[in-house]
Amino acid sequence: MSEIKPKVSVYVVSHNYGKYLEQAIESVLRQTFDDWELFLVDDNSSDNTRDILQLYRGDSRVRFLNGDGKGLIPVANKVLRAARGEYLIRLDADDLFDENALLVLSNYLDRHDNVALVYPDYYLIDETGVAYSNIRKESLAQVDHVQDTPPHGACTMIRKSVLEEIGGYNEALTAQDGFYVWSRVKDTHKIRNVNLPLFYYRQHGANLTANTARITMARQEIKKIACDGMVDCENAPIVAVIPCRQSYDFTPAVWREDIGGMTLLDIAIGKCLSSSLFSHVVVTADSRDVLPFIDRHDDQRLFFVERSHDSTLRSRPMADTLEVVGTRLSLPETATMVLCYPQAPLAAVATLEEAVYTLFMHDADSAFSATPIDVPLYRKGPHGMLRINPSDVSSSDFNTVYKESRDVFALRVKNLKRGSITGSRSVCFPVPRDKQLYIDSFQDLSLARSIFNKQP
Repeated sequence: MSEIKPKVSVYVVSHNYGKYLEQAIESVLRQTFDDWELFLVDDNSSDNTRDILQLYRGDSRVRFLNGDGKGLIPVANKVLRAARGEYLIRLDADDLFDENALLVLSNYLDRHDNVALVYPDYYLIDETGVAYSNIRKESLAQVDHVQDTPPHGACTMIRKSVLEEIGGYNEALTAQDGFYVWSRVKDTHKIRNVNLPLFYYRQHGANLTANTARITMARQEIKKIACDGMVDCENAPIVAVIPCRQSYDFTPAVWREDIGGMTLLDIAIGKCLSSSLFSHVVVTADSRDVLPFIDRHDDQRLFFVERSHDSTLRSRPMADTLEVVGTRLSLPETATMVLCYPQAPLAAVATLEEAVYTLFMHDADSAFSATPIDVPLYRKGPHGMLRINPSDVSSSDFNTVYKESRDVFALRVKNLKRGSITGSRSVCFPVPRDKQLYIDSFQDLSLARSIFNKQP
């Protein structure tokens, strides 16, 4: 007699999340949809996780696996190999499903054979389980045509066949499994969302999402993997441009300022030359005073392009200077430029490269680093002050307000024909707050020196 296979395979992985684990499991058991199997995985916990899992040994729908403490991604591949369901979905051990989550998401995939994965909106809850915000993603099918925001890794339902098609999860990564899958399937399969909040995402101090350095490194590596084969510096050069000027900043020739024993210009040149991604590195300035700093570096990719004093006015667009650089280097329209500001010494080489990969990955005209504004912003209206950005109660990826971090800006050279650096299709990416600093005052300069002096 053939084995009856469930429609959906759910898995919950706990590494020392015993405090929340029972609530997560119970949210699966309470589903209005019955055709599922549940994998419970102890990933080498040292708390009461095993005791909680033991309570569910008698349920025939529940299967048990052990992890070896190497993290979520190796466990996800182990579940993929063992799963019998047509669809796969993860619930983090500190989160909760809405009772209709499996019903709604599985029904969507049943009715749309050409959709590879589907994900819902969600609630944010605090450590005690109290919901305080509703996070909404705009419709991918009708509104979001750029689709540069990946789904949350948890509570995303995906066809098992699609996961097998891409070879499962990449175990070289330590985070961002959902982003990895999305990056692998977004250009070959349809991805959709449903505008119903169907899971509860708990916010507490131990969240992986609080580990910004780990997440940033994983995200950058995923983008690099996704862009493999897209970089062709011979036919489409990638040029790093370091803009300098003598006047119009808080102090003359700010690029000369010393930070940790190096000038801001030296730091910027060193970063750009350390990346093999750039075919050219250009220092553009309205004074030849930069030449001795350029001559310190023995690299044939390094060039000086003089810009006019007028082009350095604060009111003049950067496109004017970049057009001069493009003409001097005879760059084709297929080329890419990356602005590396000397006043942003904390911007890492990986951030410069991520700007390029983000541009390519989304086939955008420009890509820059930006930060969501999480404090209230207002503008004056006819009857008083009106809030610009969303309240804490409900937010959407379309009403979130962002501030450019001024760390890095990547653009297509073809934009310059229209006198613009942004073009018509612009995307952004986050940078950890501790890596954001644009020196625009003596106070900023003092802070930068303090940070560099503390570095080993």
